[in-house]
Amino acid sequence: MRLKITIILTLISFSFLTDLRSQTSINNAQAIFLYNFLSHFEWPEETVGNTLVIGVLGNTQTYDYLIKYTTNRRVGKKNIEVVQYNAISEIRNCQILLVASNKISLMSEVKSRFHDKSCLIVGEKSGSINKGAMVDFHIQNGKLRYKVDEVSVRAHKMAVSQQILSMSL
Repeated sequence: MRLKITIILTLISFSFLTDLRSQTSINNAQAIFLYNFLSHFEWPEETVGNTLVIGVLGNTQTYDYLIKYTTNRRVGKKNIEVVQYNAISEIRNCQILLVASNKISLMSEVKSRFHDKSCLIVGEKSGSINKGAMVDFHIQNGKLRYKVDEVSVRAHKMAVSQQILSMSL
């Protein structure tokens, strides 16, 4: 049953590669991509407990959609928790950290704080990879896409599935 749900959600997330007409649609699609990243990236076992944590630094509607998609869901046997942070100093251990558009200016500090951690840093804004993110989102021909910096992901002792890489810009 869980495999069926994962397959369905993966197909739904890839369907967001179709036209996006509003910021709400973009945030919704970003949340689905982030949720699916939990299944398609691997973290060192010693860095993951019973719960996978998606942190959100800053204010974005993507946080609300993440809450919606992750409530009462699991990835394998692991629970999912979504935590919103307003400052870098508040951030605790998380597997994915989404840096909202209103906090992109802090990306170099985020990168410095997590330089030796296995945390997938995702920039909500296009061009975030150039500032230290490992993944960022792009609107290309009216479609939401993402770009993965595979070298940076591997340098932080994480693995990424071929499926994710094949969809990356």
